[in-house]
Amino acid sequence: MTSLPKEKFPTASTIGRTSFSRIAIRIGIPVLVFLVVIGGTYLVAKGEYLIAAALAVIPLAVLFLEMGMRWNEIYPVMIIFSALFLKLGFSTGRSSQLVLSLVVATGLSFLWIFQMFLERRVRFNPPLVTIPVFLFCFSTLFSLVWGIVFRDPLVSIWGSFPFVQIASTLVIIISVMTMVLTGNLIKKTSTLALIVILFIIGGVMGLIRNFTKFQLPINCAGLYAMWAVALASSMAFFHHNIPLIVRGLLLVFSALWLYWGFGVNITWLAGWVPLFFVIVVVGYLRSPKLAIFLLVLLVILVITNYDYLVDTIELENRISGSTRVSAWEQNWVITKDHLLFGTGPAGYAVYYMTYFPNRAMATHNNYLDMLSQIGIVGCIFMFWFFGAILWKGWKLVQRLRGQRNFMEALAAACLAGTLGGMMMMFFGDWLFPFAYTQSIAGFDYSVYNWIFMGVILAMDQMTLPGEKQNA
Repeated sequence: MTSLPKEKFPTASTIGRTSFSRIAIRIGIPVLVFLVVIGGTYLVAKGEYLIAAALAVIPLAVLFLEMGMRWNEIYPVMIIFSALFLKLGFSTGRSSQLVLSLVVATGLSFLWIFQMFLERRVRFNPPLVTIPVFLFCFSTLFSLVWGIVFRDPLVSIWGSFPFVQIASTLVIIISVMTMVLTGNLIKKTSTLALIVILFIIGGVMGLIRNFTKFQLPINCAGLYAMWAVALASSMAFFHHNIPLIVRGLLLVFSALWLYWGFGVNITWLAGWVPLFFVIVVVGYLRSPKLAIFLLVLLVILVITNYDYLVDTIELENRISGSTRVSAWEQNWVITKDHLLFGTGPAGYAVYYMTYFPNRAMATHNNYLDMLSQIGIVGCIFMFWFFGAILWKGWKLVQRLRGQRNFMEALAAACLAGTLGGMMMMFFGDWLFPFAYTQSIAGFDYSVYNWIFMGVILAMDQMTLPGEKQNA
C-alpha cells in the first residue's frame, strides 16, 4: 500500500523568519519610502537639506538590516574588515577612542541574539565552550557590581571612572561574544577563505608600510604579526592544492614579518617571540622533523646574533624585568583582599591612584589583570573555556590530519595562534586590553585573537562526522 507523502507544516522558526521578511520587505520598506519621500520633500522645501539627506538613509538602513539577518555569516568578516582596514574611532571625550570595530562587533552581536529570539531558535554551539563563556560574562557583570558595592570607602574615584568601568566590561564581554558569534555563524569554507585572504592582504599592506614610506591604512598592531605568520606558514606547509610558487611566497611573507620583528624591532619582545613560537608549533603539527629543522634554524639565527640578542634581553630585564616583578608585587597587595570576585573591570586602578599615586605600574600580565578584576570565580570560567578551545583545536587538527588542504592548514594555524596568544597573556594585555594601558581602543587588534578562536569552533562544527562541508 502506497503511503501518502507527509504534509510539511511550517515551524515556529520558519513562521518567525517569513513574517519578519514580509513585514520588512513587502510592507515596511515601501511604507518607509513613502514617508521619507513626503518628509524629505517637506524638509527640502524648508531648506533643511542635511536632515532630508539623513532621512533618506533610513530605508537603506532597514534594507541593510534585513539583508544582514538573511546572510549573517558575513558578520565575522565585517568585524575583521573593520578592524583591519577601517581604523576609525569615535571620541568619548576622554583619552581613549571608541573604535569602529568595537561598535560593529557590539551591534552585530546584539543583532544576532535578537534575530535568534525573533525566530525562536536560541542556540549556541558548542556547549563545552559556550557554557563557561556565558558563566564568564555573568561573573564579569557580577564583579562589576560587587567591586562597586564593596569598594574600600577610603578609595576616591574620578568623574570618568564609572564610564571606564562600563566600557571595560563591554570590551571583555564583546571579546568573548565575538568568538561565540564566529563559531556559530560561519558554515562555509569560502567564508573562512575570505577571512584568511583579507588577513594576508592586510599583512602585505603592513609590510609595504613597514619597509617603505607608504603609510597604508592597515591595523597591524597587537599580535597581528603572530597570526599572519601562523596563517601564512601553515598554508605553505599544509596546503598542497595551491601552486608551489604561492607556497614559496607565503614563506617569504612569513620571513619578512620575522625579520621585521627580530631584526628591526628586537627590543619589542611581543614583535618576535610569538612569531617564532607559532611557526615552530605549526611545523610540529605538520611534522616533528620539520619542527626540529625550524628549531635548528632558529638556534643558528640566535647564535649568529648572540651579542645583539643578549644586550637586548639585558636591556629589557633592566627596564621591564624588575619593573614587572615590582608591578606584580604591588598588584598583589590589592588583589589578595579581593580574591573571590575581584575589584571589577578596571577596578584596581582607583586603588592604585589612592594608595600608590606616584608609583602606579601596569602589571603587563593579562592573567594577573583578570584575577584582580574578576577574581578567582571569573578566572575559573576563563580557564574553563580556554581549555575547551584548546581541546577542540587539538581534536580538530587530529580529525583533519593528512588531508593536506586548506582546512587542515587553517586548523593548525588557529591552534598555534591560540596557544601563542595565551602564552603572550603572561607578557601583556593582548587578549583583554586593560583600560589604562592598551585602553578600550585595544579591542581593534585584540579582536583578531577572538575571531580565530571562533574559527576553531566553526570548523569543529563543520567537520563533525556526518556534517556536510559547504563550499
